[in-house]
Amino acid sequence: MASSTFIDRVAIASLTISFSGAATWKQQDGEMATTAMVWIILALFCLIYAVFIPSYLRRSFGKVVLVMLPLLAIVIALLFTIFEATAIIPVRSRPVVVSATMLALGWLAAALVKILVAEEEKHQSRRDALMALQSEIFAYVDKLDNQAIEETALRTQGQIRAGVWDARVGRLPYYPFSTRESEPIAFDNASQTIPSLNEQTVAAVLRFYAEYADMRTLIDDCNTEFFRSLSAERRVAVHKEMTKRRIGTLRWGLKALAEINRELGRDPNRIVRSGLNPKILAED
Repeated sequence: MASSTFIDRVAIASLTISFSGAATWKQQDGEMATTAMVWIILALFCLIYAVFIPSYLRRSFGKVVLVMLPLLAIVIALLFTIFEATAIIPVRSRPVVVSATMLALGWLAAALVKILVAEEEKHQSRRDALMALQSEIFAYVDKLDNQAIEETALRTQGQIRAGVWDARVGRLPYYPFSTRESEPIAFDNASQTIPSLNEQTVAAVLRFYAEYADMRTLIDDCNTEFFRSLSAERRVAVHKEMTKRRIGTLRWGLKALAEINRELGRDPNRIVRSGLNPKILAED
């Protein structure tokens, strides 16, 4: 991944600068020049960190700092001893002390890079799951939203009550037919990642798929022989329940899409609608 490669390059470049600084100090016993070099390196670290590192990786860095606090305290104390009280350390021993310090910093940098890369992979996995869920949920929402649900339901229920006229045999019962909805794929594939999403996103997504499962069950029931054997009023009651499930599925689908957009850093209201169901909005 590009971001992981960037982090690796930053770590390598930083260690290279540090060892180069140590070699420079060995050749030039200039305390002021060394101190200036350290502050330049620190400023470079801060600039890279503030400009290029994403916020979720900064949080990971904070966790690493807490875990590595004892080591950091030792390193800071050692650096203070080297750069502020250089008279304590003999001139011949200073390169050894600097090299040991840089090795400790390198170990810390390696641990940090490992954790940051793992956090980046986790973030990318979450993003992939969100994109897959968004695509699948939108497909279902778009299909539901492309018909006027309430108007169509009232017309269909009227036809169930009245039946249909056949010139040869007279009035016949009317049995509405709905195509079977497909089974979710992205939801099953993302089941391992869903618990790591934001709480609001998880709640909306799970509620949507629960509503969708109920709607699929009712649609299948309406296509059975048992449904055809019911009286007209009972068929109307079943169709009303199926209409409620369609409306609920659409509401929670819009809610899930809004929460996914929010977690992806996008406008929650950026959802393409058909305009045929203006009264059906995302669930509060």
